[in-house]
Amino acid sequence: MNVKTASRDWALLSKEDNFGDRVDAWFLDNPEIFGTEGYRPQERQNYLHSLGRTIAGKVVTWTLNSLHTKGLAVDIAFHGDALYPNMNTEEGKAAWRKVADSAAEHGIDWGWDLWGADAPHFQDAEATFTYPPKSYRENAVPAWANEFTDNMEAAGISTPPETTVGDMPLYQLIGVVHKYVKAGLKLGFFKT
Repeated sequence: MNVKTASRDWALLSKEDNFGDRVDAWFLDNPEIFGTEGYRPQERQNYLHSLGRTIAGKVVTWTLNSLHTKGLAVDIAFHGDALYPNMNTEEGKAAWRKVADSAAEHGIDWGWDLWGADAPHFQDAEATFTYPPKSYRENAVPAWANEFTDNMEAAGISTPPETTVGDMPLYQLIGVVHKYVKAGLKLGFFKT
């Protein structure tokens, strides 16, 4: 095994909850995207985690305990000139949002929706996931978190974006609560 090579063998994705089948269906629904990596052996995860830390290079992952190592996550790119559409443009945001909304229909969560970073990352919505430490992206607060904070302050409630609940930034906690309320509504646990 070469730790520098990504696996695109989709048969290695978890059979749990038919994750691999759901990824296949999602890819078929979105011909503008392709998978860049799925299952990742722990040795490769260790290597990727060492980049930018003990091995020269850019930091590419925040964790040693990735859902890739369980076959419950995939990374994607787009066909064409822009492999990773620019999230700072309306066109780029729309491209990502389209595939993220489609992923959600297949029970797949988008990394950007979960923690405001890692746009190419998608993972099984039912999988237990961990949250990046506050240091994952220095000074990184998603625009929606700042907007949320501004709206709360306008309503007379003061909670700066740096507010944490335990080790989790408040904006991440709100994202997690939103995810589970949305899932609960979908499953009929709550009445609207």
